[in-house]
Amino acid sequence: MINTPPEKIIIDKSVQKAMAKWPDVPECFGWLSLNRRAEWSIKGEKVHHTNTQRFLQRNYNFDNLGRWFVQNGPQRAFVSLEYTPRLYGFSNHSGFYIHHEAKMPDLLEFFLDEYGNLLLSTALGVGVVDDRDLSAASDLIETVNDIPTKLRYRDKNYKIKSIAKAVVPQHFGFVLNPKQI
Repeated sequence: MINTPPEKIIIDKSVQKAMAKWPDVPECFGWLSLNRRAEWSIKGEKVHHTNTQRFLQRNYNFDNLGRWFVQNGPQRAFVSLEYTPRLYGFSNHSGFYIHHEAKMPDLLEFFLDEYGNLLLSTALGVGVVDDRDLSAASDLIETVNDIPTKLRYRDKNYKIKSIAKAVVPQHFGFVLNPKQI
């Protein structure tokens, strides 16, 4: 399954103006990363400033090669991913949610890797569930002979598919550590 583009790509007006003014700025690699808890880092330093986090998320997208990036003014800063490009959470109160305040898309499939990571496939693409939420989400999982077989969520049963962590990027069409081409 390949990532599908967001229904509406929102790029800050200041970014649009900078792109028009300086169209040939070199791409940036190795500076920006996103971990499996939806935390951004620049050159290994966590981003704590709320407005900067929001800017990064608003301008986060991917190219036709499956490389995720942030359009930072005229420059495209490619993002190294710890696991998946999307990150989901779970709470007993509100259910599954997507980090960074986006509307939760419809659930398509659930996957479990060999390390016990729960992945969701949605209309926005694949994402891993925050490890801090796995205990609460595990209550939704039904097992047969200690093997997870299905997940019951909001009166619907979903088959849980097994997937090897190493094949997740290829299976879902994204690049963990983008390189310049």
